[in-house]
Amino acid sequence: MWSEHYSNLLNETASNSNDVDHEFGDYVENEVTQMDSTFLKDHDNTGTLSNPITVNEVAGVCMSMPNKKSAGMDNISYESLKYGGHVLFQKLSELYNSIITFSYIPAGMKHSIIIPIYKGKKKPRNNMNSYRGISLNQTINKILEKIILNRLKPWLKENNIPAPQQHACTEGCSSVTLSYVVQEVINHFRNRNSKLFTCFVDIEKAFDTVWWSGLLYKMSKMGIKHKLWYLFKEWLKNSSCTVSINGKFSKSFPITRSIKQGGLLSMLMFCISYHDVHTEVILPPSQGITYHNVDVSSLTFADDTLLMANSVNGLQRMLNNLHNYGRKWRIKFSPTKTVCMTFGESQHAHFCNKDNRCWYLGNIKLDEVSHIMYLGNKMCAYNSSKERSKDMSRRAYMYLGNLTSIGFHALGLSPETNAVLWKRLCIPSMLFSCETWGDLTKKEYYLFEKSQRTVAKQIQGLARRTHNEIVLGLLGWHTVEGQIDQCKLRFVSKLVNMSGITKLVFIHEIYICLFETCTNTITSDLVRILKKYNLYAYLLNYLKGRQFPDKQAWKHIVKENISKVEEAKWRIGLINKNANRYLRVQPYLQINQLYRIIKKNLFIRDKIMNLVKLLTIVEEDELMLCPGCDDILTDSVDHYFMRCKLFIHQRNKMWDKILDSMDVHAEVRLIAKDDVDMLDILLGKESVEIINNENVTDIYCSIADYVVHIFKVLEI
Repeated sequence: MWSEHYSNLLNETASNSNDVDHEFGDYVENEVTQMDSTFLKDHDNTGTLSNPITVNEVAGVCMSMPNKKSAGMDNISYESLKYGGHVLFQKLSELYNSIITFSYIPAGMKHSIIIPIYKGKKKPRNNMNSYRGISLNQTINKILEKIILNRLKPWLKENNIPAPQQHACTEGCSSVTLSYVVQEVINHFRNRNSKLFTCFVDIEKAFDTVWWSGLLYKMSKMGIKHKLWYLFKEWLKNSSCTVSINGKFSKSFPITRSIKQGGLLSMLMFCISYHDVHTEVILPPSQGITYHNVDVSSLTFADDTLLMANSVNGLQRMLNNLHNYGRKWRIKFSPTKTVCMTFGESQHAHFCNKDNRCWYLGNIKLDEVSHIMYLGNKMCAYNSSKERSKDMSRRAYMYLGNLTSIGFHALGLSPETNAVLWKRLCIPSMLFSCETWGDLTKKEYYLFEKSQRTVAKQIQGLARRTHNEIVLGLLGWHTVEGQIDQCKLRFVSKLVNMSGITKLVFIHEIYICLFETCTNTITSDLVRILKKYNLYAYLLNYLKGRQFPDKQAWKHIVKENISKVEEAKWRIGLINKNANRYLRVQPYLQINQLYRIIKKNLFIRDKIMNLVKLLTIVEEDELMLCPGCDDILTDSVDHYFMRCKLFIHQRNKMWDKILDSMDVHAEVRLIAKDDVDMLDILLGKESVEIINNENVTDIYCSIADYVVHIFKVLEI
């Protein structure tokens, strides 16, 4: 079933579709046939293959490849190649040079395994179109692809390939940088009270339906000819695939179109096949837009295409050109996923006017929407970020539920391990593309802070009424606002080192921020944060021609400044809530040392967590009587730990165990402490007397046993 699905998808011919320009298709096919007979297999016009592939080159690429990656049909992993050493590298270099010399790639190297991966987003699981076919290619083939890609990069850069409007397969660019450009262009029009009409275009099965002859034709027109052209042609022709489901393999079948998702050259080949869309959509009588004399009518990230115009008719003309482009190059656009959106209107005006506007892609009318998820960032037509903040903050609760099965809760993994999972898995997802969110409202920040605090309490097993500063302090977490600011400040460094359209937009917006006080843009928000952390001088010096700190230096500067501000804010919060003892025990915003002890021995977690819960108790002004000895309680924790007559026997046993675990000098220094310091040490304050002791775990277990006895007697 799966094999038949992918066989039909990857072998569909143009004759099956009525919406194809057959005359142009025949012309391209004839041109490619002529190229095949006239290009020289021993000539390299790009300089990519002029020199033979060396052993050191193969070794460098092999050693740079990541470990623990799935192998292809040959079951050869990157680790196998690395451990093969110099002898294997030499044989591989001979193989690759023979492939280039004879312009022939063995069919076995081009055979790949297709693994269907569910796309998510609540798509029906019983529909095969809800799965993306990811190819596992042969490792030896991927090493050759990487070598060719490394050699080809200088030539691509020199010839501006891909186009400046394409942010995929471009060094330094990403979906976040494109999102930044798009939103700053939208803000540029919105701040000038102008409307911007846009269309978010979706290609059906973009990688799976690439027309090979069209790709080879475009390569030749871009300057990839002769020997390198033949090598790309070899990668495409006589390819075959096998589908794998739950470890079972289908029969092998040939393919006659598509670019395998998973190859190291796949993104480059797709960008080449889609390279000229930017020039085609603005052909007369089209009417796009410019930003400071730079054409931004169409921007792309791989197959994600955005068209922008300053009039309804202008956008329609661009859609007409796009439709004709699709007919020529056998690209099918999805009419249901391709939607339009108008920026620069109020919410009321948007809903009043949207029904009076209509656009068509071919003969199909497109929908106009109010919200859209674009490059992982939810955009709103009337400039509201509430829905986006709600959706992103909910991801914290989603991860809390999804990771429960692996121990992401108070009774599972250690708190420190859970803190690492949160930092590495949850935060990147929840704050994805936060660099381009702009200035959030207090209510939006509250949504994020609340979700993080809820997760922090759940993974530590703390009461809901535990003070927020204590909850985050035990794990050493910054507020979500601080983490968002850190992402934005690092993004400044990325923008400074960018080139092309992104750099141009950034520089223009910076100068606007310098001379205009009322700008509502992403760049103005970045400037605000720079000033907040006293880092604005670095940007001013850069504008004066001085060097901006390199990536690592800037990362250190940002981390240091944010840590200072976050720790100061955290301390003030603890002082305001009378959590002075907690602040003495843990004076710095870092993971609590009791959690490090739990990580070493998970079996004592329940004991030590009782001690942690005792540490979270804040001194109250209200006076009470001790139910055990009827003394007046001014500080319940101090009383039960140091003075209560009811527990004197258990307390003495605890001290005997502690002192027996220490040498004489440490014992003397500990006994010399006053009552306040002594209690703080018992509650987990780092001290030389205990932390350097090899029996530190036993010491805190003895203290925890005493706490458990108190809880049991008092029925807490």
